[in-house]
Amino acid sequence: MPEEDLVYFLMDVVETLDISSITAVYEKSVRDFPPFHPRMMLCLLIDS
Repeated sequence: MPEEDLVYFLMDVVETLDISSITAVYEKSVRDFPPFHPRMMLCLLIDS
């Protein structure tokens, strides 16, 4: 991807957000498979 792609900006913005309430639930839940990280999912949600 080119350096000026929007995804890099979104990743920088999402990294600054406090999502501790989301990650607290994420870390406690039990699953049979590794889920996508909440920051990545948030990036996808903002981009859509």
